[in-house]
Amino acid sequence: MIFSFLLCIKLKQMEGDADQNEFKFLLTGGVSIGEEIPPKPADWISDNGWAELNRACKLDGFKGYLDQFTANVDVYKELSDMPNP
Repeated sequence: MIFSFLLCIKLKQMEGDADQNEFKFLLTGGVSIGEEIPPKPADWISDNGWAELNRACKLDGFKGYLDQFTANVDVYKELSDMPNP
């Protein structure tokens, strides 16, 4: 499965259809360099998850998502609590 994933990513990169920064984030979860993270909007969100979400939202493909997430944090709590979301 890993080989298939890497092959698919490589083909997308060759087509110019894969964002290198998003790929790096997918592999690493984003590397914290000590940047300031805003306070969590809810206690149910883990510190690590909130930090990764903030780093992901700096990528072009996720611009604006953090505002949407914080505005609808109760909806995401419901999704998080579902056994099969």
